[in-house]
Amino acid sequence: MYIFQVAALLIALLYYGNAQTFTVAVNSTILGSELSADGLKQLAAAVASQSPVFQFSRGSYFSLNLLSAFPEDLEVSDYCVELLAIFGQRYSTYVNCLVSAARPVKVCQNCYGTYDNLMEIYTNISSDQMGPGNVSCRDSLLRSDRLMLVFLLYNNLKDIWTGSECNSCVSLGLHSLTNDTLYFMATLNQSLRCFEKFQQGNHSALCKECKTTYRGLNELYSRMEKNRTLCIDIEDSRMFLSSPCPASCSFCPSSST
Repeated sequence: MYIFQVAALLIALLYYGNAQTFTVAVNSTILGSELSADGLKQLAAAVASQSPVFQFSRGSYFSLNLLSAFPEDLEVSDYCVELLAIFGQRYSTYVNCLVSAARPVKVCQNCYGTYDNLMEIYTNISSDQMGPGNVSCRDSLLRSDRLMLVFLLYNNLKDIWTGSECNSCVSLGLHSLTNDTLYFMATLNQSLRCFEKFQQGNHSALCKECKTTYRGLNELYSRMEKNRTLCIDIEDSRMFLSSPCPASCSFCPSSST
């Protein structure tokens, strides 16, 4: 029974995070920046009434509705439900950031703040420290269902962050980009502006004016690669830069000279 309760709450959170797709008639007082436990229950009921997922045949002998009742002695405390609601909101915000930063890849530059927020709330959930009323949410939210769904959801996004090597481009504490990353991006933008300025014509001016900046960018990339300070944003941007570099310039990767 407890698994269904947690699953119901997570389903409600997913619908809330995609409110731009599903129109739910929810009183505006429910949709605050951080949902309360009561607000989440009201939201869940509203989602259930609007979604075909929770619509069953009127002739059915069994009426299965995961969100139909929240007993007074609900095993998940109000404090933990509120943490779960915040987790759902921040999870959705980070996913939306990842999607919008997928091409060109800027997941480390644009999303380190939203990832930090997600990591913060997950740390609160997974901590064994007691919250208000001497309540710990670690066991009730992370370990009480077979899938360990909250743990699984968080780890999926953590794997994206780790696989992108974002820690190489973001300062300790996830508060800002590293100086190397900022310098690389500034040099990259300088090269792109140079290519754009001299793109028309026979490219002789481009080859002359953009050579120093482009070579400096490649040297910087090589140093960062050697020092293991590259993230996916920088790797992808270097490949992106190769596109406007004409083969007629000796310093371009596509040049045969």
